[in-house]
Amino acid sequence: MNRELRIIQANMKKCREAQHALHNDEALTDFHFILGQEPYWLAGSNPRWMRFVPMGRKQRFPPVRSCIWASRELAATQLRVDSADITAVVAHVGQRRLMIVSVYIPDRCSRRTKEENLEELSSRLEMINSLIQGELLRDPHTEVVIAGDFNRHNPLWGGSHISTTLTQEESAPIIDFMADRSLQSLLPVGVPTFESDAGRTSTIDLILATPGLARQQAGNIQ
Repeated sequence: MNRELRIIQANMKKCREAQHALHNDEALTDFHFILGQEPYWLAGSNPRWMRFVPMGRKQRFPPVRSCIWASRELAATQLRVDSADITAVVAHVGQRRLMIVSVYIPDRCSRRTKEENLEELSSRLEMINSLIQGELLRDPHTEVVIAGDFNRHNPLWGGSHISTTLTQEESAPIIDFMADRSLQSLLPVGVPTFESDAGRTSTIDLILATPGLARQQAGNIQ
């Protein structure tokens, strides 16, 4: 397997065809991880991949909204986190010890208050932060990749047309989290990651990494 870290992040929007295409895409043969959100179904994946789903999921509900498929050529160990929307593993690729996280953040909901929407986001970021702290205590050289559907807008990743105070305020916990952990976004600013039924595009999916990994691997993380 190619020792350069190769990851793809994809929101499957519960689409069977999208998930099947990912699992059977020959172009992904030498990839290490698929970080997925909103999978269609968790059975029947290609045998080249090991499946990890959130440990915080209780029986069939709530639904799985994040998952990780890791190449069977890797030795990956799942990390325990009490959330149905966060999946995390630790693995070694070459000489690197990696913590890999797939996360789904629920969209802003008009039925919730602004404070409740912020809590939906902040609580998940706090869980991820605790995971990072624990793994850095075990090995301070651990590199981190966090990818997922964050469902928030900000000029930092969405481009200069994202300028209203409201949207920036709602994404502030992500900015603080990135700053506290020195995480860098690996996607070019303004790259669309979502298209609505009306054809409107936006950037709500992010791939974040620690600085050393970002410098060396940005070309191979998609």
